[in-house]
Amino acid sequence: MASQRVGDWLFDIPDGATIRIDPDGSHHFDGGSRYIYAVSNNVSAPAGRRADAATLHRAMAKGDWSYELKGREGFGWAKSLPFEDAWHYLQSTREGNCVMLSCTLSFRVEADLEWALNTWRRIAWSPV
Repeated sequence: MASQRVGDWLFDIPDGATIRIDPDGSHHFDGGSRYIYAVSNNVSAPAGRRADAATLHRAMAKGDWSYELKGREGFGWAKSLPFEDAWHYLQSTREGNCVMLSCTLSFRVEADLEWALNTWRRIAWSPV
């Protein structure tokens, strides 16, 4: 696995993956049977409110999530989506101070859910 930066985030991408960065800032990593789509967005809070990682994490709690990260590993949510078009999907977020990463990990073999979850868990908020 190789490390890749998307905004203020570092994460592992599949070995040999091709990389495409679109004008909107979204990153696409195509490893053939494993694919990652990621985009980092800055978040500003209304006056008098905070947009720290814990606050953003609580705001995202309203979703229908299956997995949660909270604490030393950082903050994030994830859920599996239905099998579609010969792909399995893990939709996820990671929250940092004033920044949020939206990431979808796609894979062809159901057993690769562990790869997707481990990749999501290892995403690190690392402001430049």
